Order: sequence, then structure tokens, then C-alpha cells
Amino acid sequence: MTSTSGQTTVADDTTTADAAYARLRRGTTLLWQGDFHNGRQLIRAVDRRLTKQAARKGKKKQSAGTAADLFLRQREDRARRAEILGRIVVDLAERDGQWLLDLHRAPDVAGACGHAYGAPSRGESRRTPFTALQGVLGAYQWHLNGVEVPALGEKVYPDYGVFSPTRSEYVDLVDDVAAAFLPSLKAGASVLELGTGTGVLAAVLARRGAVRVTATDVNPRAVACARANLDRLGVGERCEVVEADLWPAESETTETTDAAD
Repeated sequence: MTSTSGQTTVADDTTTADAAYARLRRGTTLLWQGDFHNGRQLIRAVDRRLTKQAARKGKKKQSAGTAADLFLRQREDRARRAEILGRIVVDLAERDGQWLLDLHRAPDVAGACGHAYGAPSRGESRRTPFTALQGVLGAYQWHLNGVEVPALGEKVYPDYGVFSPTRSEYVDLVDDVAAAFLPSLKAGASVLELGTGTGVLAAVLARRGAVRVTATDVNPRAVACARANLDRLGVGERCEVVEADLWPAESETTETTDAAD
């Protein structure tokens, strides 16, 4: 069954991928009220159609413009694809002080949504893109299980909205550089890290001998996440995490400079 109200279409298990794709391309929002897993399949089916469309457009334009033009077109295509898929939405509601997704075969979203959005107030509801909810559920598993960091030999635990170091190449690079240079500094090193995220690089630098690490991030979630990880890894006393847009305040920078002298 499918009914339309303004620019929002209520879709369920009977809505075909072609019908969904056509409505989404016209700018309509699909409010999914069918089976949870069928909703995931619908997203994948629409995504395949978007991918084919982008490929057809790419063939027509592949000889036009520079490499930079091609890169920008690819970014535009990805943004357009995310925008279209983001119009498949679901409704979350409060029940007994927790978030509930009232769909057939839906997983328990209380923990993940509480972690991402905070506890709901009484009677609160929230409409969110289905793809965003999938991201929330996936991020919560990283938060619960942690991410193994070979350079540390331990795990870090990302919070929702904080970059997760699931690929370790850049961490290994920093570890190699720190291992080569930090021990040679007689007075020790004071290091400033910009955009700390989970705090993984601050931990690596501290483990490699930095006497003081000042780590900044503009995201309050990242600041709290980094502090928790650094304390858990046993280097919290040598690492200060500051909420700042790139650079810490002048007084904090002065203290860091003094520590390096």
C-alpha cells in the first residue's frame, strides 16, 4: 500500500524499487513503514539504479574536461546519491524513556540511538534517514567492540560522530616517525595534535616518549571520546585534550612551548 501526503510518500513492502526510485528522483520523501530488512533491500536496489545512472552519465562526459573536472563530477554524483538515498526515512519514537523503531523485524535501537542522540524526552519522536540510522547502528558496534590499533597493541573505542581508525596506515606512519625521532630529543618533546578524534595519535606519541601532548578537536564528542581513550590506555596524565577550532588558546600553547624547552 502506498499513500501520498504532500511531498511525503508512505511506502511499505509492496512498494517496488522502480516506483521508489521514480518518486525519490522527483524530490519526494519516502517514509518507510514496512519490514526493516525489506527497507534495507529497497535502499540497495535504489542505490544500484543510481549507480547505473551515474555510470551512464560518466561515459558521456569522460572525455570532457580535466582530471580535476572529473573529480568534482564524481563528488557531485556521490553527494547527489547520498541526498536521494537520505530521503528514505523512518520514524523513531520514545517508549519507556528509550528510542524505539516500530517496524517488523527491526533491531533493538535503544542503545545505539541513545548513544547517538541522547535519551528521548517523554513523547518525543524523531524522523531520520534510514541510511543515517544504519550508520548509527554500525557506529555503536564499533563503540562497544572497539577498534584494534596495531601500533598500540590495544583497542580504542570510537564514539558516534568521531572518526574511527579502522584503517591503520596513517597511524603506523606516525608511529614510525615518532619512533625514529622522539627518543633522540634529550629534553623530551611536547607535541600539538590537531583534530585528535579518538585520541589514537596522541596515544601513539605519548607511548613513543612525548613528555606532553596537547590534542585539540572542534567536536565536543571527540574531545570526550579522546579523553576516555587516553585514560583507558594509561597516558591520560601526559595528554591534554582541548576543545578548539584547530589551535588551543594562547595560554595553553605557551604552556606547551615551555614544556618543550
